[in-house]
Amino acid sequence: PSLHPRCNEMEQLHIGHVTEEARPRFQDLISILGACGTSRSLWLNSIGQFCINIGWAFLITWLPTYLKESHGMEGSQGALIVTIILAMGMIGQPIGGWATDQSVKQFGLRFGRVLPICLASLVASCAYLCCSLVDSLWVIVVCCAVVSLMTDIGNPSTWAFMQDVGGRHTGAVFGWGNMWGNLGAATSSMMVPYLMEYGQKSGSGYSLVFYACAGAFLLSGLLALGMDATKPLERKRIVTGPAGSGETL
Repeated sequence: PSLHPRCNEMEQLHIGHVTEEARPRFQDLISILGACGTSRSLWLNSIGQFCINIGWAFLITWLPTYLKESHGMEGSQGALIVTIILAMGMIGQPIGGWATDQSVKQFGLRFGRVLPICLASLVASCAYLCCSLVDSLWVIVVCCAVVSLMTDIGNPSTWAFMQDVGGRHTGAVFGWGNMWGNLGAATSSMMVPYLMEYGQKSGSGYSLVFYACAGAFLLSGLLALGMDATKPLERKRIVTGPAGSGETL
């Protein structure tokens, strides 16, 4: 920050100066992975990402199949609908970034950081429940668009949380959380066809898929309540004043 021409002295004092400038060693990586594995908040965050991707991945994997089998929508029309649904995420990202900043200002870091995740996950869960209760194609399309929008509204808070707790090891923490999200997407790709097959045999159709996705989003919102962004994984020493005195945070 001290090298940035637009970062003034007060901002530099607020950010602080990390005394440890060396790049993390292999031993540091092992240490931070151990911290990831013992952090309650990060486990809640990771399982939350796992659940969110269970619900969200349906949109990019099996939604085209659903539109074709249940509503006869094929070819370019179905592809266009799915593209529009996923494009809602581009709108959700800047909204989510603004929302997490405002939420932290209003409610503090502890609850302000998780509130957007909780609310977005709850709305996405309700949207999937609505899909299981209606037959109208366009209502279902709107509901899926809401899921896409809410997923990306909650994402900036999730990423900001990992920065809050990760500190100089934010990259490793991002990798840890992203791994669990990818495992959730992989689980979704295997879970959905199983539920589809069972639904065809039982006559419930895609309802079980929508219920499972709704439940995954609901669980992610509940798990987020236990996340605490005020507790970093690693305590570090920074210089907070021009005299060079150190203070442990």
